[in-house]
Amino acid sequence: MKWIEGNGLDVLDLKKHLEDRLLTGIYRKAIIGCDSQSYKDRVIFVTVIILDTEGQGAQFVYNKKKLKKKEFHSLSERLLKEVEYSVNLAIEFVDLFDKYNIPISIHADINPNEKYASNVIMKEIVGWIVGVGFECVIKPDSFGASCIADKFTN
Repeated sequence: MKWIEGNGLDVLDLKKHLEDRLLTGIYRKAIIGCDSQSYKDRVIFVTVIILDTEGQGAQFVYNKKKLKKKEFHSLSERLLKEVEYSVNLAIEFVDLFDKYNIPISIHADINPNEKYASNVIMKEIVGWIVGVGFECVIKPDSFGASCIADKFTN
């Protein structure tokens, strides 16, 4: 899977890339999020890993996946796929982040306001993320998914 830095450079080895940054000791939190955008015949998913200094900047990497639109029959299915990508990535790197005492927060592109369509699956998504042991952040605070990942979905 191809990962790209926020500045556009390719990441050859994601684990080494992350560990090299964690060795600096300046990061306080790992944020993982995913967003998707539906097009005529495909859905583009963008997953991000953000290393946050909590107030003094951040660095991020992202990847894109294109899936056939016909695989998704509802917004809920798409949102569940976003969370699946985020949770699987968090599980893959939990040992690395634990080694450096870096907590993982998963940002979900879910709106707590009932007038938005993403709200219908909010309880399930929050339960899933918290149930596997990660902090769950939803809108309006889920900038990892709703801002950074969203930026690269086109």
